[in-house]
Amino acid sequence: ALEHDVGSNIRARYWRIAFTDPINPAGFVELARLWMGPLWSPQRNLSYGAGLTWEARSVSEYSLGGVLFTEPRPPARVLRLTLNALNDAEAYGTLLDAQRRVGTDGELWVIPNWDDAARRFKRDFLARFRRFDPIAQIHNRLHETSFELEERL
Repeated sequence: ALEHDVGSNIRARYWRIAFTDPINPAGFVELARLWMGPLWSPQRNLSYGAGLTWEARSVSEYSLGGVLFTEPRPPARVLRLTLNALNDAEAYGTLLDAQRRVGTDGELWVIPNWDDAARRFKRDFLARFRRFDPIAQIHNRLHETSFELEERL
């Protein structure tokens, strides 16, 4: 996956994207998918304990005779995380609005660590909210919430 931040959130009706690769012998570029959307990064990082895992999707069932039959399916990444230092604008502005707009069927691009260029292909993925907890007020102006993000395959 190739990711590029244009520097700020830009609203435009149309976009023109030009790729230049003079040493490409094919003379064209194949793209599987383009995803464009607003970028949001909380002021404070994920809480300690966030976990990324591969979740098995294969379906197994025993026959009446006791033989196990398995239908293999590709695993999906699941990221479980807590944000425990959100300010009012982040909690009740950006995040609550994202939960409403995206819901559990919309898509978002997840970048757990922007600085980890060596492993971005493993950690960054197209996802959906699988579950989100209510936003809780934990201090005078600090809020906390947890959610799970599931890879869209």
